[in-house]
Amino acid sequence: MPMIQTTLMGNLGTEPEYRLFPSGKELTKFRVCSSKSRQNEQGDWEQVSELWVDVECWGRIASPAAHALRCGMSVILVGHFYTDVWEVEDNGVTSKRSQVKFKAQFVGSDVTRSLLRVGAGSEDSVADTAADNRAAAAKALGEEAESVPF
Repeated sequence: MPMIQTTLMGNLGTEPEYRLFPSGKELTKFRVCSSKSRQNEQGDWEQVSELWVDVECWGRIASPAAHALRCGMSVILVGHFYTDVWEVEDNGVTSKRSQVKFKAQFVGSDVTRSLLRVGAGSEDSVADTAADNRAAAAKALGEEAESVPF
């Protein structure tokens, strides 16, 4: 059955986690917060809703995603949602668990909402970019940078 391709926009809420499996397969995982804001009667921006999504990048995009993305960055993802199902055993009773996840096929920075520095750099430049992204998000939300959850 074909999957419906979806575009997801939001901010990384966690640092990417990269894994290389013994089989040679690569995986990068992170969480994205996609939120909706509106201007209230006083002219201040307020967050109306938010959706946290677990994202997986498999194969050839896993390593570039792990190296390029940082917590706080605004991203645009193209992929599809799927349900991960597994079984757990507790005191001899087996039960099924499930979780909806997003498998990203394409990952890019949303340059309209974040600062992007391209090229080789030091860890300091990556940290500076993440801090800049948090500050920009806080400014857009009308909050202090420390209160932004990513």
